[in-house]
Amino acid sequence: MCLKKSLNQYYRFEIYSGFWDWIDYVRNKGIVVTINQVNQEDKLSDWIKKSKNPKYM
Repeated sequence: MCLKKSLNQYYRFEIYSGFWDWIDYVRNKGIVVTINQVNQEDKLSDWIKKSKNPKYM
């Protein structure tokens, strides 16, 4: 799944915050891994920086 596409097309932070909490939870449990870095300044990169474990995003 592309997180950028999910944010922009389906799961906006303001409406589906539970989805992003779940993504963060499964990442921290090692169930889901993310491999691409987000290098630009936008809502997704801000969310990653605030994540409990941003280095693995």
